[in-house]
Amino acid sequence: MEKKPQRAFTRADIVTFFDRYWGKQEEPKSVIQSIHLLPEIPSGGWLIHYVATWQEGKRSEHTSYCTLLILQLARPDGSLYLNLPTEVDLPVGLFFPAEEDAEIARREEKSDG
Repeated sequence: MEKKPQRAFTRADIVTFFDRYWGKQEEPKSVIQSIHLLPEIPSGGWLIHYVATWQEGKRSEHTSYCTLLILQLARPDGSLYLNLPTEVDLPVGLFFPAEEDAEIARREEKSDG
């Protein structure tokens, strides 16, 4: 049986990570509504629901209900850290994962060189 990676971060760590990048901004004001552990992500993953408000208390006030995914990742030396996931646009019109992977690799090679 494969050993499951140990989760190294607590709810308090997730709040600290969020506050460092979103919670301390003057505009928009972002407030966590809930934090959920995602047990299907073996390395550690959390879903944060939060509210972002612009122009709070003014006639032009605008509120957005947002969701953020935070992952526990490992550096090459094995030390763990929190970060947002990387996004890769999937190609359109392909029928098999291997075709998508080949097209993604082709795009990466083109952008590198």
